[in-house]
Formats: sequence, structure tokens, C-alpha cells
Amino acid sequence: MRHPANKLDSEENPNPLEEDAGYIQPQTVPWDADFLIGMATVPECKSSENDDILSVLTRVNREVSKGEFLNHKQMPEPKYTLTKKLVLKYIPPDSTRRPPFQESLFTSPYRCEVRDGRLCTLALSYMTGSISSHYATKAVFLALGITAVVCVAVTVFCFQTKVDFTKCQGLFCVLGIVMFVTGIITAIVLSFKYMLWLHMLYAAMGAIAFTLFLAYHTQLIIGNRKHSISPEEYVFAALSIYVDIVQIFIFLLQIIGSFMK
Repeated sequence: MRHPANKLDSEENPNPLEEDAGYIQPQTVPWDADFLIGMATVPECKSSENDDILSVLTRVNREVSKGEFLNHKQMPEPKYTLTKKLVLKYIPPDSTRRPPFQESLFTSPYRCEVRDGRLCTLALSYMTGSISSHYATKAVFLALGITAVVCVAVTVFCFQTKVDFTKCQGLFCVLGIVMFVTGIITAIVLSFKYMLWLHMLYAAMGAIAFTLFLAYHTQLIIGNRKHSISPEEYVFAALSIYVDIVQIFIFLLQIIGSFMK
């Protein structure tokens, strides 16, 4: 649609459409971009899953292209100007509609997730405080400082490195199982006879393992890797990082506290 013609259209400018378009600033997109109207399903019906619009359209293209009508093939051609990932999530209809952020936060599944996350955080905090009370104050602050340095170093490393820890999901699964079984065996052995070297060995293994877990979860949150966490899973992402940091602190506290007794 053209704007009303001005003096430049008829007198000076041989191409009035260029003048109407105006000056184009770099690193910008048209105002009409990032606009799409689509629904995952018709009203009063539920969608089968939460997916981004591009995946939905791709599945539609694949299914339609398999068919045949009067010896002819059909191939849909969706066009869009999106510059960000658009996710379609079903939200149950509510008579008291809230703004999008509040709606996603206070809808029943999200409310339960936030509540459970708070309970888990409080439980871990109480556990960590109870364990720290059995050690000297100097050992606690020293373990806290080392934990902070490790967390900052791991975060910087995850931003800079080209190594993709998210590809090693199987390795981290096996590592978690090994640590779980080793912890049970160590607890049983130490309950009969305490051996300092065995305790320190398990604590060192735990500190290294959860440092790797911290790097893995950090890259999942950062994104731009093979696997990533959806922004809607922010509670799970925060809890994952929090548990990793708490475990690193506890294992370092065991090592430092044993040598400072």
C-alpha cells in the first residue's frame, strides 16, 4: 500500500515507491514481521502435545505429501516471517482470564511445579545447614568460597568452550548410577568400620561428578547445543543448578572438614 503522494513523487524522484519506503536502518526487520495467527487445534478441543509451529507445519507437509488425489501429489507451502521460535501450548479455558505470564504461572500444573520447587529448595537448605553445623566455621566458609569459584569457572567454561556436554546424556546417566551405587556401598562399609581414605575418595568422586553435572545443566540452560531446556521448564532448570551447587559444597565440606579436625 502506498502512502499519499508528495511533491518528490512527481517532480524530483523518478521512483516514488523508493521514496515512500523511507530510510532502511541496519539490523531491523519490517513492522509486519514476527506476526502469525495459528491454533494448534480448533476451539473446545485439546491439542495432543506442546510443539513449536514450525514442527507442526512440517508434520502437516509430510502427511499431506504422502497422499495422492486423482494421480496428483499435493505439497503445502507455508510461508512466515518469524524471527523467534513460536511454541503452541494448550491452556485450559478459564472464566477469569489472566495475563499470559500469570496464566502460565498460576494454572494448576505450573502452580504445583512452583510449589514443589519451593519445598525442595527449603528441604535442601535445611539439610545443608544441618550438615554444616557439624563442621568448624572456617571449614564451612572455605568450602563455600571454593564452591563459588568452581561455579563461576564452570559457567565461564560453558560459555566459551566448543565441547557439547549435552551430547553425553548416556554418560551422565551411567555416572549418576555409579555414584548412587557407590554411595550405598560406602555408607554400608563405613557404618561397620570408618576408613578415612574411603570417605575422602567418595567425597572427591562426588565433587568431580557434580561439577560435570553442573557443566551439563548449565549448557542445557544456555542453549545453542544439541539439547536444551525449554524456557517453560525454568523451575526444573533452577532446581538442577541448585542441587549441583549444594552437592559440590557438601562434598568439598567433607574433604576440608576432615583435614581441619
